[in-house]
Amino acid sequence: MKTRYRHIHFEEDTRMEVEGKITWFCRNNRDRSILGRITWYAPWRRWVFEAKPGCVFDYNCLRDVAGFLQNELQ
Repeated sequence: MKTRYRHIHFEEDTRMEVEGKITWFCRNNRDRSILGRITWYAPWRRWVFEAKPGCVFDYNCLRDVAGFLQNELQ
């Protein structure tokens, strides 16, 4: 599973599960700060990205998030 990208990486949140599914932290590669979380959203029956307030993303970061959702969690 690819979890490391150019500017961000994803790591399992072993403390939290949603409907039996592991959630993931999205972290900045430079300082490891948490940018958001990948979690299962039951009403849509899909994985979603929840960004932390105040975080901004350019299209390359958003592509990485979308790539992780599409390629690794489907």
